[in-house]
Amino acid sequence: AGCDSFIYLHLTVNDTTKKDSFLSICKYNPIIFNGISRNLSGIYRDTLINAVGCDSFVSLYLTVISPYTILSDTDACDSYTFRGNTYVNSTILRDTIFSEKGCDSIYLYKKLTIHKGLLVTDDSIKACVKTIYRGELYKKDTSFKINQSKKAFPFCDSIFQTAVVKIYPLPIARIVVTPDTLVREGTTVDVKASGGIEYKWNLTSSTSSLIEHTITNTTIFEVTVTDHNQCVSIARQVVDLSSTIDVPEVFSPNSDGTNDLLDVTKDGYIVITSFRIYNRWGQIVFESNDQNPRWDGKFKGDDQPQGSYVYQIEYLVKGKKSFKTGATTLIR
Repeated sequence: AGCDSFIYLHLTVNDTTKKDSFLSICKYNPIIFNGISRNLSGIYRDTLINAVGCDSFVSLYLTVISPYTILSDTDACDSYTFRGNTYVNSTILRDTIFSEKGCDSIYLYKKLTIHKGLLVTDDSIKACVKTIYRGELYKKDTSFKINQSKKAFPFCDSIFQTAVVKIYPLPIARIVVTPDTLVREGTTVDVKASGGIEYKWNLTSSTSSLIEHTITNTTIFEVTVTDHNQCVSIARQVVDLSSTIDVPEVFSPNSDGTNDLLDVTKDGYIVITSFRIYNRWGQIVFESNDQNPRWDGKFKGDDQPQGSYVYQIEYLVKGKKSFKTGATTLIR
């Protein structure tokens, strides 16, 4: 109508919103942003409507943690311990190192090469009863590894040996004499050895296990016996002359030159300590300690009557006391 018209504009200006987001994710755990799956590092933007209806600008700074692989070579002597496990053969060791986000961030591949010593011929030691090997005394069978010089890679041992110690017992050497070890002079005895496969005698060059020998005095037989393990034993056996002592059963002291004296014959190692003759009443009519005693049938110078008399001999054989008692007949 031509009049002043006053218009008041009450204007409210609402600000837009801007937001920056920083996020790290694992390669194989993508996120959805702006309707799209994201698994590559970068800056992603989106426009939204804020609470007052204005544009809201969102910027996503995305970091994607991608795993990578580390390859390495490892060498060791004999064995290698990794993560609590011990390996004795060459192999590929695998390990995973996790990032702080829990991602498999590092794949570790370790090529393990185990270097072993060169095996050589076993060192075998054979002995009888006992032996000393490398400064140690052994009395029974045993075996053990010999490690020449233990060093770290790349100077691994080049020689390993198994030492085998074999201990053999000595052969049981024996000598058996037939007919006996106490024989009369001039007796031929068989001497038999046993316990081995080879025999060496002290009295003959024979290598047989059986020999013969004529006994003329005290003889010591000694044989060296060797068995199939080449172990040696020595056996000894003494053969002695038997000791005999005899008194005639009859004598006639009549001065005819035949059997006039009662004498004692002996051989071997006999030592007479006492020789007594008793008459029928137990009276000693003769006594002597001579080594060759003789009775002429008299007592105190008188001829003794015809009849039976008892004798008793005490004697020593190599220091051992013995007795012999018997009867003889005096004939006129």
